[in-house]
Amino acid sequence: MKSLSPIQPKLLSRINERLVMRMIRDRGPSTRAEMSKSIGITFPTVNKAVSSLLESKLLEEIEESPSGPGRPAKRLRLASEDSQVIGVTLSDTECVVACAGLDGVISDGCSLSFPTPSTYDSLLVNITSLAKELMLRGEKSTLCLGVSIPGIVDYQEQRAVLSANLPLLNGKFIGRDLQGLLGVECLILRDAHAFSLSERLLHGNGETNSNVAMLDHSEGIGIGLMVNNQFLTGNNGFAGELGHISIVANGVVCNCGKKGCLETVASEWALEAKTSQSIGREVKIEEILQLAKAGDERVQKELEQMCDYLALGVACVVNIFNPGTFYVYGQCFRELPHLLDLLVEKTKQYALEPSFEACTFAHASGGELDGTIASIINYLTDSLVPDLDDYVRVAKT
Repeated sequence: MKSLSPIQPKLLSRINERLVMRMIRDRGPSTRAEMSKSIGITFPTVNKAVSSLLESKLLEEIEESPSGPGRPAKRLRLASEDSQVIGVTLSDTECVVACAGLDGVISDGCSLSFPTPSTYDSLLVNITSLAKELMLRGEKSTLCLGVSIPGIVDYQEQRAVLSANLPLLNGKFIGRDLQGLLGVECLILRDAHAFSLSERLLHGNGETNSNVAMLDHSEGIGIGLMVNNQFLTGNNGFAGELGHISIVANGVVCNCGKKGCLETVASEWALEAKTSQSIGREVKIEEILQLAKAGDERVQKELEQMCDYLALGVACVVNIFNPGTFYVYGQCFRELPHLLDLLVEKTKQYALEPSFEACTFAHASGGELDGTIASIINYLTDSLVPDLDDYVRVAKT
């Protein structure tokens, strides 16, 4: 009797669709023939997968300019003319809602913002209002909405567990709530994880390196990690909370409730507090950066101390995970590029020499909104079927 494969034909079709989506996502527009050759499946199989993806509005066809005799083959690309996704970024001061095609490009006028409200219900109302405005523009299908959370996210439950700097999110199922209000699939993700995907998917950084780290420095401090081409999220999604490792014994109380966290001495809010004390009046991050550019010695001293503390955390990541590339994102590092050199210099003092020498440090190219959009695109690609490794295990049983 002929044995039956545990992998059903419908599942095989979905796997082929995922392979096609991944290839176009990673390599750009491709013809059916190029896909067949690269993926290693027959032309009819590719054509079937493409037809399904076109119908789902995940892909679209484009005409290629003729370069010789005969009719040029049509190329497939991630949908941008007829489909869109919506990304939402949240912080303690401002929230941004924007739409983009599956190419990750945010068009002019497609990014809206509002001051962060004081209650969760008001936050939902504002996000829903702006998202609906973007959904009604043109005739594009909205495939998914993603929300970047500044804090710990439980990916299994899709719940914001703890946001030290935006506590109105604590314990909230914001993705589920927005999905109910908008009628569109929603997901939530950690901001540091979003940054990492932005570098890889939208800016092409890290494609030749399977071990990458991303430092997210803002009101909080987080780390995004890619280990052997897999994003490290931990058992529930809590991995990467670099800002809440204990640095100063019996130090200042952090927004998370613990004492002496890295965020209490090296985040933007810590820099504001320490600089205000040094200058003798309250100053915000924007003024601190201007004073730094003007050469204020008091500000320079606080920035140097901030980098010294940050280097302790960065060195731990270098020693433990041995990344090949370490990207750094944050307003301070963007406005004062020389701070990266200072951070690298100080990290060298704390990290093991072999691990440090094997690591390249660089400014991040993208931003949080880019990362949120990239995360949605990655989700749409990989959610066509669950992890392929699961089916390999099933097939062997």
